[in-house]
Amino acid sequence: MNDLTLMIVGGGIIGHMVAWKACLSNPGITITLVERNLPGSGASARSAGLHFPLSRTSAGREYSLRSQQFYQSALRQLPSLPIDMLDLRIHCEAGQEAELREAMTAGAGLNRVPELEDGAGALGSHLPVWSATGANRADVRGLVIEIRRMLAGRLRILDGLQVDSITERRSGVELRTRDGAQLEADRLVLAPGPWVFDDAFRPYTGALGIRVKRVVAFHIEEAVPRTAVDLFFRADAFLMPRLGGGTLFSFTRNEWDVSPETSGQGISAADRAEAEGVLTQLAPALSGRLSGAQAFCDAYSHDRVPIATVLGDTGRIAFAGAANGSGYRFAPVIAERALAALGLDWDGQAGASTATVESA
Repeated sequence: MNDLTLMIVGGGIIGHMVAWKACLSNPGITITLVERNLPGSGASARSAGLHFPLSRTSAGREYSLRSQQFYQSALRQLPSLPIDMLDLRIHCEAGQEAELREAMTAGAGLNRVPELEDGAGALGSHLPVWSATGANRADVRGLVIEIRRMLAGRLRILDGLQVDSITERRSGVELRTRDGAQLEADRLVLAPGPWVFDDAFRPYTGALGIRVKRVVAFHIEEAVPRTAVDLFFRADAFLMPRLGGGTLFSFTRNEWDVSPETSGQGISAADRAEAEGVLTQLAPALSGRLSGAQAFCDAYSHDRVPIATVLGDTGRIAFAGAANGSGYRFAPVIAERALAALGLDWDGQAGASTATVESA
């Protein structure tokens, strides 16, 4: 496959992970990445960048564990990657212990630690606390930039181009952009994030059962700088160290079928009131400390399993995404499966192959 050409549409973490994985498993492949704006400027720029070793679905646990293994292997070879390990404290009612244990990935080392409950008391939480290993935090946009640096000379980058049309041909796939450019490749991966229903993509993505949800996370200034994640299992919410200082509070909300063109235009009084209500229930000692926030949206699948599948009539187009707010967390496995759907199987490990890409 040394003369194969691959085009990727979408310059977030998933699109860049597809490029990284394709370079690792296909040394001679020629790759072009098309981004509508600047690298990692969409959902990746607003991402919490949190990986944690649990999921309520078996597929989610598989994705989580395999992606964790990839990032750990990559860090051993490239310790300068903007990824930091974090302690993880899980707040969970005693009656849900069996459910929690089932949700953990292999090797997470879940243990109830009564000593941690003193810290939970400082939050105002009276739930039992478990510890687990495997959590990490990434500067997701920084990771996107680092992947670009690693792939310099292998990856052709076209920023600031919006796709106007996609045409399948026997010999390949043709893209036209709104400025009139014409691009061609043997294979195409669509990784558009929440722009999944742009006019050019909708003929391919409209039947995938994807919905776009608005996501809001608030900033909190705690008295003592945070060094660990506090995850509230039942509520599906967490407190984590925020890049640049302070604390990020993320909580589950349900504002569906929104547009990325409007979702990032700041928070509302209703957003703040909703966050304050959840925070008061989970960590009442932090009530009243909400400060700034970050808002955007992301693509969600109908069954909470990310989508990596072939599209169209020729087998030359694949979709990679709908990661349910976990693009960084699941990106390595989504990328593998999207490439496999196109017959570009991922057949390596992150270790030695990663160093090979860096030196290319």
